[in-house]
This record gives sequence, C-alpha cells and structure tokens, in this order.
Amino acid sequence: MRSAAPATSVLPTPPHADHAAPSPASIHVPAALAVLRLAAALEPDIVEAMIWYRSVPIAVLDGLTAAELVAQGRATAVLAFLRAAIAVDAAERRIPAPTDVRVGSATRSAFA
Repeated sequence: MRSAAPATSVLPTPPHADHAAPSPASIHVPAALAVLRLAAALEPDIVEAMIWYRSVPIAVLDGLTAAELVAQGRATAVLAFLRAAIAVDAAERRIPAPTDVRVGSATRSAFA
C-alpha cells in the first residue's frame, strides 16, 4: 500500500510565515512610550499624562493630539515640543516669584 504524500500548498509561503506581521499600532509603541516618558517630566500622574496624550490637541503641531502625531510617524515633533515645554518650565522655576520691595518707609511691588 502506498502512503499518501503530504499536502502541499500551491501558494508561495512568505518568509517568516510562522510570525504574525506587526499590527500598525504596535509599530508606534516605542515612539509612544518615549513620548509618555518625556511627558511624565511635566505631568508625573500617569493617568493625566495618558489623558493629555490621547485627548489634548497641540496647537503648534497642527492641532493634533500626541497620539495622532505618533500614529502619523511624527513622534520626533512631539518629543521636540515636550523638550521645549520642559525647558520653559525649568526656566520659570528658576525665576523668583515677585516679592514686595521696601523703599524707604513705603512698600512697593517689584513689578509696579
């Protein structure tokens, strides 16, 4: 009795057929994590950082959210925006708050 030959496909097998192709969303995961890590420097509450990432439009970046920009492959623009915001935040923290200045017997505001 003859044994049956194994069934073969007539379609070519793509390379790495045993591995699923990455989903479009997973391609952007490293970029999204980089953006969220940098955003945490401004907003340490991760829930608030996620809300910002998904929901808050960035006016100087075409009014798109960080998530939309990352999905478009524009994570570097979001990272540059965050770096600039962090620099401004750091500069503002170094400037002392306005205080009252005594001039003779009168008290005047430093910015009057």
